[in-house]
Amino acid sequence: MTKEWSQRGYESTVIASRYVDFRPKPPQQLTERIVEFLKEKYPGDLSLCLDVGCGSGQCSVLLSPHFKKVLATDISCSQIDVAKSQNHPSNIEFCF
Repeated sequence: MTKEWSQRGYESTVIASRYVDFRPKPPQQLTERIVEFLKEKYPGDLSLCLDVGCGSGQCSVLLSPHFKKVLATDISCSQIDVAKSQNHPSNIEFCF
């Protein structure tokens, strides 16, 4: 693997499409604990979640029931394209 590939391999359409199929799904307990922690530390309304480095959106989907809106972004256009192509809740917006 060359240094160039390791730095830019995430931009590959092939890798992005495989990533969505093979990335392990975090356990629901983890998502619930994250939200519980946020509620302990932040007294306000959980209206907006910013998912930085969202990849193909798996965690964005898990967080979406807990927020009015999830803004999910990634450095890879290919990952965002894959995320947009998946079935996802309407309160998630994927952007590059």
